[in-house]
Amino acid sequence: MPRYLTFRPLVFLCLLGLVSCGLNPYEATLKVSRVSLELDSADAQGSFTVISAGETGSVLNWKATSLSPLVTFEPDEGSLPEGEEAAVNVKVDRSSLRRGQFINIAVNVESNGGTSKIEIRFVAVDDGMLACGTFPESFNQEAEQDTKQDTKQDTKQDAPAAQSSLPYALQELLVQYTSPGETQSLLGQASLERLSAAVTSEHGLQTLKEASSYRPALVSVPLNESVPEAMARLSADPRVAYAEPNYYVELLSQNAPNDPLVSEQWNLLEFGLPEAWAIDPGTNDVVIAVIDSGVDMLHEDLVDKVVPGCDFFAQDNNPSPVQIGANASHGTHVAGIAAATGGNGVGVAGVAYGPGVKILPINIFDEFGSSASLDDLFEAMAWAAGERVAGIGTNTYPADIINMSLGVDPENLLPDTLQSVTDVTKRLYERGVILVAASGNKGLSERVFAPASSPWVFAVGAVTSEFARSSFSNYAQTGRTVDFMAPGGEGNDCGTIGIRSTFPDDTYACLAGTSMASPFLAGVAALVLSQNSDLTPGQVKARLSQSALFDSDYMTKAAYGAGIVCADKALGAPTRCGR
Repeated sequence: MPRYLTFRPLVFLCLLGLVSCGLNPYEATLKVSRVSLELDSADAQGSFTVISAGETGSVLNWKATSLSPLVTFEPDEGSLPEGEEAAVNVKVDRSSLRRGQFINIAVNVESNGGTSKIEIRFVAVDDGMLACGTFPESFNQEAEQDTKQDTKQDTKQDAPAAQSSLPYALQELLVQYTSPGETQSLLGQASLERLSAAVTSEHGLQTLKEASSYRPALVSVPLNESVPEAMARLSADPRVAYAEPNYYVELLSQNAPNDPLVSEQWNLLEFGLPEAWAIDPGTNDVVIAVIDSGVDMLHEDLVDKVVPGCDFFAQDNNPSPVQIGANASHGTHVAGIAAATGGNGVGVAGVAYGPGVKILPINIFDEFGSSASLDDLFEAMAWAAGERVAGIGTNTYPADIINMSLGVDPENLLPDTLQSVTDVTKRLYERGVILVAASGNKGLSERVFAPASSPWVFAVGAVTSEFARSSFSNYAQTGRTVDFMAPGGEGNDCGTIGIRSTFPDDTYACLAGTSMASPFLAGVAALVLSQNSDLTPGQVKARLSQSALFDSDYMTKAAYGAGIVCADKALGAPTRCGR
């Protein structure tokens, strides 16, 4: 039943000026559309309506509050003339809840026309992000396959996802704070939060995620101000090291063993893998994190190679995709190139197909392979590397290598560089993590995508089966360009054009792009580490550079970097790739 609560202000005293009430002289009345709200555990969202039901000419000033920080409202306050109403969206942050935990609280809607309580109830039927680092309870091959098949029959493929038409998230900024003589990583969390509170309060901002030693803060920009305007205002504050838009990242594909499809994997056979495998196919422990659109953990060629991962979009520990289309399948394809199981008599083989090299699957995209931001990427990188990230379960398999077949289009950048990307990648590189990223597929000759644009990342461009730069592969004539080239193909057709690898539901398909070149290099780096686990990222890069194929007759340093990665020569085998 709807509730009507009426509050009669001291109209007479206000009119005489004896009391400074600040209230409308007409009687305001609050009405809410429901007294309880049972939220669906699938998306943990619902809504109610606030209605101004007072006298003609009255104005209802209302505010919704909750005792639980996990329950938020959008909007959480407002003013309504008589007869008007406002829809209030309610959302539960289920990321910190485990299966079976529940929230059952009364939230208040307070106003100058009365107060109403609404009971909010939510029960978690799946583990949230505290379960990341463990396999989902449904990690049973037959049961999971049946569930996924039923789901996919009812979903559309690669429907467009709603996001800002701008290349960055609306009303959001990544902000790094500073103090004289100290960097953000040396400030300490308590000092950092005090500094953050002072800056955001003075500038009228709201902190969405606190800054820490491993990432900048994420703050919201006032609705009456654009992102560039807020960025300029903050950048002028001496307590702000930098402020940058929270750019969207995009996926970068162009739409020996006895495995039967190896004969079609020219990217392996022509680039030195058979010779490299004779020395080490990936016998010793190495973890490659694949930050992407999810990985089908039950694929016949991946199920024995995956370790427990995390889904930063669905906020749980099951990063398997629920769609079948190209973008949603992108991460599964990338993972297969790097390390699909070899010698099992099915499908394909990965570059590092041996049992020691594992895949850490991490999803940051929605179910259609879109709508991920730099903030999502930073959080995923930190967790992949073994950082303790608040509200997320411990990663028990910290990555030695992080592959990022994704990026921010350099043509969308407001400043020329992304300092946040440089800072985050530098810290992980110095921690000993090898970072590999695709250079981009726009055929640019002056810019590469971020994070490949960072000097702490191995930037990888693509070549064809003829060892020539793929027409779409980005590089830069001046400044930061590619470090290496690797097979990425020229089109999605199979044969000698596209790269064949794993697709969801035990299928296989061909794609082309720098997205395909990046995991090739990540796989070769894993073989080098399997051979010698004591090597630093710098030493691995030197090994790959010294063994790369560089033909000055047609290659330039700008377009090819150190040259084409040759797995055989990198492992010290007789080389056919390096000639």
